[in-house]
This record gives sequence, C-alpha cells and structure tokens, in this order.
Amino acid sequence: MTETFMGLSPRQLQTLKRTIAKDLNDIEFELFMEACRSYKLDPFRKQIIPAVYNKNDAAKRNMTLITTRDGLRVIASRQGNYRPSSEPPVFEYHGSDWAHPGDGLPPNPLKIVSCTVKLWRKDDGEWFPVIGQVFWDEYAPRGGAWSRSQWPTMPRVMIQKCAEAAALRAGWPDAFAGLYVAEEFASAEASDLSASEMIAKADEERRAKLVGTGITFDMDGTKLVQIPAGEVFDRVVDAMEGMTDDEVLHFRERNEFGLREFWVRSPGDALELKKLIEPRVRAALAKTVSDD
Repeated sequence: MTETFMGLSPRQLQTLKRTIAKDLNDIEFELFMEACRSYKLDPFRKQIIPAVYNKNDAAKRNMTLITTRDGLRVIASRQGNYRPSSEPPVFEYHGSDWAHPGDGLPPNPLKIVSCTVKLWRKDDGEWFPVIGQVFWDEYAPRGGAWSRSQWPTMPRVMIQKCAEAAALRAGWPDAFAGLYVAEEFASAEASDLSASEMIAKADEERRAKLVGTGITFDMDGTKLVQIPAGEVFDRVVDAMEGMTDDEVLHFRERNEFGLREFWVRSPGDALELKKLIEPRVRAALAKTVSDD
C-alpha cells in the first residue's frame, strides 16, 4: 500500500514541489505541507499557497503563507460561531476636491480612503459584530507592482479582501493568526521590508490605532470619560473590584454602548471581560428575585 501525506501520493507531492511550491527549498516545503495539514487547506485548490520574499538575499529570505479568501472562509465556516457579512462593505471616499496622490503614494483612481467589513461572531448565544477596517494608502501597491496587479481593474474587490482578512484575524485570532491574503502583500515588491517585517509593522500600527482611539464610558455614574481601547479591559476590571454585584449590574446597563464598541474593537478582550461581568450581573438579578 502506497503511503500518503494528507491523502496525497508521492507523485502529487512532487507535482506541488514543481508548481505551486517551486520556489521553496526542502525545509520550506516541509513547513508549507505541515501548514496545509494543520489548517486543513487544499494547496491544489489554491486555498493556501507559499510566497518567498527576498529569494536572493539569504539574510532576509522568508516564506510567508498566503491564503486565498476561499481558504479563509473554509476555516471560518469550521469555527461554529462565524456568520458572514449580511450587508455590503462600506467604502469611504475622498471628497470631490481631492487631488491625485503625490510621489510615493499608490494610485487611487476611485478616490478610496478605506474599506470596512462587518462579520459576526456568536458567544453565549448572542451574535456580536466583528469589524475589519483597512486603509487604501497602507495596502494598495505602488510602482511596478501596481500595473502588474489586479488593483487597477478591481480596486474595491482587492481592498475588500484585505478588510475581510483583518476582521477574521480580529474575531478569531487563534484560527487565523499568521494567515494573510495575497492582496495584503501587494506592495511587498516595492518595499525594503521582508514579509515578516511587514507583518510586524502592520500589527504594530493596528495596536497603535487601538490604543490611541478612545471609547466613551461612565465609570462612576457621574461623568463620561474617554478611555483608550487598549486600556479598557484593565480599567474596568480595576473598577469592578470595588463594586457590589448591584453596582456591576448598573455599570453594565449605563455602559451598554461602550461595551459594544469595545467588542467591535477588541473581541478577544471583550469576551474575557464579559466572562467577568456576567456572573456578577446574574448574582445581582438572582438577589433581586429572592428579595421579591
């Protein structure tokens, strides 16, 4: 009986090595095939493909896993708490007086500023929105990479794919950490950064935006304050330590919109916060019923 890997015969593996994975050395090919098995994606259907950046520079050479949108959706459908967007993406455009971008910026024929995609995640029986927002200047390719890509002919489709991938990583970090669509690396050819450096830079910029953008909360029932999104979890947990269960209940009620906004910005931390809040809310409600 012929041995197989992921159900693939030696001949099929050789075909992969000569085609989709032709730029990989032996170690990189092994890593790629292990990733295919781990994520349960089919390389022949191009649900996942390898990309090697800086092929001729041993110090910067890096293999990055590129997942197609179909591949991401296959993984998402397995999560059991994912629902695709029920509405079209939202595009923000420059005003009518906007001029063509200057040197160093990507072309922008439709004057797109950003694209926002809303997906849905289910936790404790409730559906919560998960938002992915990306900006044209950060993702659209420039220079020669622009003309060789599909961005000139399908700009909205390209940036929408980037926004959907960002939403999936935000809502399901364990499932999508390290997975990127090809469109997110469209500008890699024109950059001096390696693929891994580009990922780190993008993650750093995303965290900086979250920390720097405030969410409105009423912490003590007296005034509204703006709390940076990156500080919400710690600030709320610290405040709850001095609250009774009834006070936690009232805190949740008066901060309903702030907590929803926190979920949109940081669903992972928001879920952990919900796990701390809900038992105390249930305790307060149970006490109310028993008193009656």
